[in-house]
Amino acid sequence: MFSRNHFSDLDEMLQSLVGWDLDFLPLERGKFPSRIGQYLFNDTFIGEANFFKKVEQRGATPPGYRTFVVPKNDRVNYHWRGREIDGQTLSLFPPNGELFSVSNGSFQVFTISFSFRILEEALEKVKSNKIKASIQGEQIWKVSHQKLHRIRDLIRRLISKSSEPGLFNSQEIEYELVSEILNSIDHSRSSALESWKRRDTALLKCVELIRSVNHNHNLTLSDLCRESKVSERTNQYAFKDRYGLTPKEYIKNYNLRMVRNKLKMSRKGARIQDVASEFGFWHMGQFASDYKHHFGELPSESLIRSK
Repeated sequence: MFSRNHFSDLDEMLQSLVGWDLDFLPLERGKFPSRIGQYLFNDTFIGEANFFKKVEQRGATPPGYRTFVVPKNDRVNYHWRGREIDGQTLSLFPPNGELFSVSNGSFQVFTISFSFRILEEALEKVKSNKIKASIQGEQIWKVSHQKLHRIRDLIRRLISKSSEPGLFNSQEIEYELVSEILNSIDHSRSSALESWKRRDTALLKCVELIRSVNHNHNLTLSDLCRESKVSERTNQYAFKDRYGLTPKEYIKNYNLRMVRNKLKMSRKGARIQDVASEFGFWHMGQFASDYKHHFGELPSESLIRSK
């Protein structure tokens, strides 16, 4: 299986993905331009992600695999599970595959998901206790330019052959790729992970509260501070630094997204006003204007597309 597509609609992009369970919240207004590639081999599932606007990424990696992330170039920079990731960093999702990331408009990465079988076989061959111990949980490693160039080259070789079904045996390059990644880990700089900063932990608690309660539009900054146990100033700074939004703006973005999801799943006869008011939008003129600026279309257009 292989596919490579361009998108301008976030929901269409998410629906095209195989194996991943994702929930994205756009943090900038307008369409969501992206380019996605998916390439499935015998024991390796490669994803190629290019996002051109800031977005909060949540969800889980494909089940039955361990998933590594390889930056496509040295200019990549994003926030992943409480840590800053740059273009020289190789990362590994935790065994449960949980994703929590905030990426900017230059997010370009490969995701490399290896089956448990090929990973275990490769680990037996390298016989390195350091590697075995370091991939038990989530990890990040600083990798040399030379090693990263080699890994990217192998990834691109696999991708270039993906459109030749029956003419190409990928297994040799798959083993070469997993071995090169493990070798890079063995020669990497310190892989020690710092615990999440207090501010990041507080931010995560706020976001979980916003996403879990009904009528979250009634939440105040004081409510968020009680939940996160930090000051109003710290909360304001954390949201602004991570999302480029105030807590109030984040809640509004999230609720606009929820309205859009519900409109696109609505049955015939649904009323936009009813859906909007459910998420705290009472003034329909302002709501329609905000919605259009945020998604590049009117609520009525989203509703029509649901039919």
